[in-house]
Amino acid sequence: EYNDILWTVINMNMMKLQSQYLPLTTLIVLLFFSLPLYHSQTPQSIKKEMDEATKVSLQYASQAIAMFGKTLKDSEKIGYDEGMLKSKDALCTIYFNNGEYEKVIKISSDVEDLALKLNDFASLAGIYRNLAASYSMLRLNDQALITLDKAKMCAGKIDDKTTRHYTTELIYDSYSVCIGEANQDANKMIYYIKKSLEELAKISDREKASYI
Repeated sequence: EYNDILWTVINMNMMKLQSQYLPLTTLIVLLFFSLPLYHSQTPQSIKKEMDEATKVSLQYASQAIAMFGKTLKDSEKIGYDEGMLKSKDALCTIYFNNGEYEKVIKISSDVEDLALKLNDFASLAGIYRNLAASYSMLRLNDQALITLDKAKMCAGKIDDKTTRHYTTELIYDSYSVCIGEANQDANKMIYYIKKSLEELAKISDREKASYI
């Protein structure tokens, strides 16, 4: 009889302990299964968001800036280098078109390491061209020309022939504008305009339609 009473007391105490710890156990389980919700971003989901942001940027710059800012942060969280580079590239273009030249300079930091890691010279050349144009608009002409030299070097390393010619054409055009702003050297301006047209002539009409 004594043993029966003892086991009854033990079982009652065990039930009390279980009732006390059940909410905590449940909370731990819920937290465990909810963790993926906070870390669910993948390269594929970020690419999809960048595609949407690109469409939005055609009409709504401020909204696109917010979207690309998010893809940049998400890419940094998961170490997605391509997402970081493409987000910075897009933000450079939007900021430049908005006349926010200081932001172009700021967002362009560390892009070289990312691009070289990915062997993405097309993106790097484009970022350098926007960066050079921003320096030029801020009357930092020497820095603009130095940056254009970097852009041209990167353009020469682009594997795709059409992309290489088109990117180089844009860079030569930027040279002509920058030199015009810096010292009004008409001969150099004409030289780079001609070089730009020469590069453009290397692209077929069919290929131009997909770029221009």
